[in-house]
Amino acid sequence: MQSFPFYDKPLQIQFAKTDSDIIAKRKGTYVKRIKKPRPELGDKKKKKAAKDPFKVPEQIPQQPGLLPGVPPGAMVQSLVPNIFSTHQGIPPTMQQVPPNSQAHNHILFLSNLPKETKEQMLFETFRKFRGFKEVRLIPNRHDIAFVEYDNEQNADMAKENLDGFNLMPGCPLSISFAKK
Repeated sequence: MQSFPFYDKPLQIQFAKTDSDIIAKRKGTYVKRIKKPRPELGDKKKKKAAKDPFKVPEQIPQQPGLLPGVPPGAMVQSLVPNIFSTHQGIPPTMQQVPPNSQAHNHILFLSNLPKETKEQMLFETFRKFRGFKEVRLIPNRHDIAFVEYDNEQNADMAKENLDGFNLMPGCPLSISFAKK
């Protein structure tokens, strides 16, 4: 496992210098440790702690009739609730987000996978696209998986071409970008 690539970084494994408290208790060699007093905060840290992190910076004076944070001449209609909204199930102040506007990611999230799905099946399906890195099946979850590409453009290309693809008859793949 030493130097095994884990999230694009080599894995570094080292042995512990001492036994953990639980292992020492099992062995019968447990000795209660003395807590060391914490050092006092340095001058810089004292100043940082004294500074109010929630202090609002001074703003330029507002002209009468303008909303704070809205530039003069900007349309403010989206800030006012629309009482004549045709969308009854959604509060008027919430904006609808189209399903295509997900944040792009180089990792794809696959769902609606059949129980019989094997890693090799997904590997053969997704490796055809440029930049393919790996397929990860989730243990104890047969219906989801992740596919990683080297960049967002290659992942987007694979998503566009394979979303809705029938891995097995009657089981169309559902592909979206993984959350960052």
